[in-house]
Amino acid sequence: MALGPERLEAIFSLLYNGAYNRNEDRRMKKLIKKAFITLIVLGVAGIVCLAGVNTYMIKSTEKRILTQEEAAALGADCILVLGAGVHPDGNPSNMLEDRLLRGIELYDAGASQKLLMSGDHGRKNYDEVNVMKQFAVARRRAFGGCIYGSRRFFHL
Repeated sequence: MALGPERLEAIFSLLYNGAYNRNEDRRMKKLIKKAFITLIVLGVAGIVCLAGVNTYMIKSTEKRILTQEEAAALGADCILVLGAGVHPDGNPSNMLEDRLLRGIELYDAGASQKLLMSGDHGRKNYDEVNVMKQFAVARRRAFGGCIYGSRRFFHL
């Protein structure tokens, strides 16, 4: 069987393309490895940045956080409790519950005689203010003052 020019060209083409593909595979593997390492480095850098910002915020505000006794000594007009979301089942979100419990604790400690509750009631089926009121009344049976809500006024 003689090797004509067409046959030689086909063999060289096959050999060249095969070698090219192996080199391309090596390059692709190196590229994927570099991309993976870059993603890991960026992820670690992001976590370090977030931890740094969190630490800075905690350290820079430590002296501004009051104890219940310090808050009671201020003689504040009211205790402001900001809304933080209500679950679809009508219960306050974890953050809102924490805020409400802290507001009630401050009320009980004598920080103020009034709770000012501000929340969203912009939609008919979403009433953050009434959920806050119901939660506070259920936890603290007798309030001496008024509970206020955004676009609402509650007198207990």
